[in-house]
Parts: sequence; C-alpha cells; structure tokens
Amino acid sequence: MALAKARPQLGGLAGIGTPGHLSLALFNLAGTHIEHVVYKGNGPALIDPMAGTIHIVFATSSTAVALMKAGKLKGMAVSTAKRSALGYRPLGQRHPQGRNQSEPARTAV
Repeated sequence: MALAKARPQLGGLAGIGTPGHLSLALFNLAGTHIEHVVYKGNGPALIDPMAGTIHIVFATSSTAVALMKAGKLKGMAVSTAKRSALGYRPLGQRHPQGRNQSEPARTAV
C-alpha cells in the first residue's frame, strides 16, 4: 500500500467487472495510484508480474496458489473477513513487525 501511494503502479486483473477489478478500484479509493491493466483471464494476468511487466495482480487464490507455493508470486492478502487456509491475512489487518511493505514486483492480492 505504501509503495502504491508513493508512486504509480501497474495492476493486472482478469477483466472488467471481476472481483479483481473491484478490489483494484477499492485500493485506488483508499489513496493508491494503481493503473488498470486488463487481461483476458487470470492466466495471462499472472504471467506479467513474474516477468516484471506489471507490479501487482489482483487474482483469485485458486488461480494464483500454485505460483505462490512455487515462489514465483508472493501472496500479500485476501479480500475475505478471515485469514485464508494458506495463512494470508485479510486486507484490513496489520502486517507483522519488520516486514518490508514496499516490495514492488511479483505480488498477488
């Protein structure tokens, strides 16, 4: 969040009107500057953050989990009220002390 508030970022999503699109819009309402990059599905949207073309992707956990487990993407948060089965915190919860919150690339929300 801090990085996206400090300088514009490119955020990938799987299409207009998808949950990822709505999440990205909410991030921008919270004061971030994330430009929408629309893809034809989650698959193509997950490729570009690994290549460094975009900074963040808003994807469903079911499509991103294999890449997160393989260390290719870093999961940051979930948009649910409770912690996910994989241990990711909901967006509104604070991160533990000492964690670098300004990592720009290869992140999935």
